[in-house]
Amino acid sequence: MIRKHTMLIDGAAALVERAAHGQAPTAFRIWAAGENVCDDGSVFFTEESAKLLVAEQTARARVYAIDFDHLSLTANRPAESGRAAGWHSIEVRADANGKPELWAVSVEWCADAKAGLEETPPRWRFFSPAFLTNDEGEITSYVNLALCINPLTHDIPSLAARTGDLMKDQLLAALATLASDASDDDKKEAKAKLAEFLEGIDDDKKDEKKADADDEEKQEEKAEEPPASEKREEKKETAEPPKPPPPKEEKTEAKSAVVNAAAEMASELVDAKRRLEALEIQRLLDARQDLPQSVRNWCLSQPTDVVRTFLSASPRVIAKRNAQPTVGAAPSNAGLHGAELEEVNRAMGIRPPEAKGPQRMPDGRLVLHTMRPSEYRAMKLAAAKGGQ
Repeated sequence: MIRKHTMLIDGAAALVERAAHGQAPTAFRIWAAGENVCDDGSVFFTEESAKLLVAEQTARARVYAIDFDHLSLTANRPAESGRAAGWHSIEVRADANGKPELWAVSVEWCADAKAGLEETPPRWRFFSPAFLTNDEGEITSYVNLALCINPLTHDIPSLAARTGDLMKDQLLAALATLASDASDDDKKEAKAKLAEFLEGIDDDKKDEKKADADDEEKQEEKAEEPPASEKREEKKETAEPPKPPPPKEEKTEAKSAVVNAAAEMASELVDAKRRLEALEIQRLLDARQDLPQSVRNWCLSQPTDVVRTFLSASPRVIAKRNAQPTVGAAPSNAGLHGAELEEVNRAMGIRPPEAKGPQRMPDGRLVLHTMRPSEYRAMKLAAAKGGQ
């Protein structure tokens, strides 16, 4: 039975070889020595596997195909679906411990597959070998490779070009290290990565300029080639000494200045981000005046996402109301009505209101508080006598 396993992305440049930055690979490791862990179980590339696959390639005397999603091995497929994405050979190399591992070498890509691997983001990242194993999971035969998007095998390199987002992430990581409280060794390593990146850019530009200059010189030589006699005279003349290359120290100082400037910029960006987060947390706390000071202090020491999650899950505290209504002291004549109330008021010298609305008595009678003129005069006379 043929087993098909896809490969996961790996940032280790030592597992992939490229002709230049940003290009599709020319060689890459297929299996590591020994166990190769997969989602559906492990497979093993052993010394016996290496012997069998090398002998198999020699007997076939042809290169291996790279297809799309193993469609060339699928029955009842359209003819166009089985076309090649590229071609390669296999080679056994020794790892750091001298153990054999299998590599795809001399890789040639078809135009659309090459473009898809070099896009940002890439159209494909992963590859999948088709192979045979014995009952113990030891690899005994190799069929071909396929470009695919659904990985199963772990810790295997990515075919996608190591530029774009991946390079940006590496540079941002180096800048973040320089701007953090990392150790001196970590910062030194981050600076080395930045310098290496700048060195790579300089080398690429030098190669381009050199190639352009060589083309221009060849064209000028063909257009204006002097006769043989003039060439002899030119040889006699003293040639101007070539200009010495700029000192290495100046280049080193320039790159060091760029790295230091990048580190300073990264520090400023990190500081600005911290200030923005502090302002955002303060804004969130201003809307929650119900929180005690201890909780507010804790929020100020946490990341913004943590504070936002905590506040959204924390209910607002509402002030409790008394269970019983608040009432004033009852008047001394509470419960008296009608003639009794008037009599008590006269005895205590209290002047009742001149007008009072109807009142329902405890026995159910409705009392209308009216006063005859004679009663009013008598009340005024009694009040006057009581004041003497």
